[in-house]
Order: sequence, then C-alpha cells, then structure tokens
Amino acid sequence: MDIYRVLPYLGRAKELLKASDEHSKRYAALELRFALENVVYRQMRQYGDVLPGKVLSMWKPDQMLKALISFDPINENGGELAFALRNGDELPADSDFKDIGSTKAIPWKEFRKYYNKLGSYLHTPVNQEAAQKVKKIAEEDFAKIINCLEEVAKATAVFAFKAVVFGTCQCGNVLYVGQREFDNEDLVLCSNRRCNLLWSKWTESDGTQLLVKVETIIFECADCQAVIPVPPAQMWQPIRCSNCSSRFRVEVRLSKVEEED
Repeated sequence: MDIYRVLPYLGRAKELLKASDEHSKRYAALELRFALENVVYRQMRQYGDVLPGKVLSMWKPDQMLKALISFDPINENGGELAFALRNGDELPADSDFKDIGSTKAIPWKEFRKYYNKLGSYLHTPVNQEAAQKVKKIAEEDFAKIINCLEEVAKATAVFAFKAVVFGTCQCGNVLYVGQREFDNEDLVLCSNRRCNLLWSKWTESDGTQLLVKVETIIFECADCQAVIPVPPAQMWQPIRCSNCSSRFRVEVRLSKVEEED
C-alpha cells in the first residue's frame, strides 16, 4: 500500500547500493534521507491545521518529529486499530474484533540517529583533513535503515491522537499546544507570522492547563513589517524575525531631557 510513499526511494537506494563505489553510496544515502523525510511530512498531514505553532516554524524533519511526539503521545508507537460491537452489557471477546488497519512508526531516537548519519555522509568536506574524518556508512547501517523503512511501508493506516490544549490569540488565531509540552518551560509562539505573540504554559493546582500571555516589548521588522515580540529578559540577545529570519539587535542611547522654564 505504501501510505508513506517511501518505496520509490527505497527501490532507487537498493539499486545504487549494488555498486561498490562511494559515489553511488552517497546517492543511496540521499534517497534514504528523502524517504525518512516523507515519513514525517505524511504524519504531519494527518493532523490537518491542529499543529503547534513551533512545528510550523521548523524545517528539520527530526525536530518536527520530536515536537509531534510531545503533541501526540502515541506518535512514535506502531499499533493496530480494530472494532467490535458490544452485545448488551457483555464485553466483546478478542475473537469478535475486526481489524481496520495497522500503523508503523519510527521511534524518535532511531529516526534522529539514522537521519543525522545519512546527512553527515552527504556533506562535502572543506579540505583534505576533513575528508579523512568523514565516517563512511557501513553496509549494516544501510541495512538497518532500509529494514526500518520497509516496515513503515507495510502500514495500512496513519493514526493521529491529538492530546492538545488550545486557546485563542489576540489576533484571533487558534493556539495548539500538546499536553506533554507543559512539562517544559518553552514559550508558545502564535503561528500567525504577522502576530508572533508569545504565551507561557501554566498548570493550576487542580491540573487545569492554561496559556498566559507573556509580557513583551513589541518591535516591527524593518524588512517585512512582521511583529517581533521580545521578553524583557532577552532584550540584549540577538533578535530574529520568525517571519523572514532577519536578525537585529537592540541599541540604547541616552538622551538629555531639556527642562522646561
């Protein structure tokens, strides 16, 4: 079925690995990296618009997958979906369940290891000394990655369990935060790039999870006019516009105030 669309990449990688030269192996590594990226992008599509703002601002698939795991606790676990009709008060027997589909997943630690290993093999060394330090990918490593992707290709369904807390930003945009993200102190970024307001996560004594607006100093990007909110504690650090990636710094000047007569 190949829901994740990885088989074409796998086929080309296997064909390239039949050759023994390093050039072919590098192209095989590239094909396998594309396959891993496809797994993450297909999983993201399953959530529709219900995605944390920080995921939308990421570009590295391994970072995106890690964020999805905090957003979806079963994201890195494979499983099967089955159903059965209940007969009165009796619970259905195992034999009554009918299979609907099965999903395959790559644990984040494995994904990151494979993705980075392939990536390091694809970079061009800056000099001869660096070229000697490049670690080649062993045949058994290629075999592990291929086997992992072949398992993913067997999936007949893609599951998305949305354990989220949501609120509405001042701009009207809906903010989505994974429940497990409340375990850290990272700020929540509004995904509306013309707003970019920051929100902190707060858990009440009764377990209620809330989003609280962070007090910030607001700047306007000189290049794209997007809003750049900066917490006072971060005023003296380099500031990056999340809309166009331009970088800025805050400069302070002391001006004398002329007293009125």
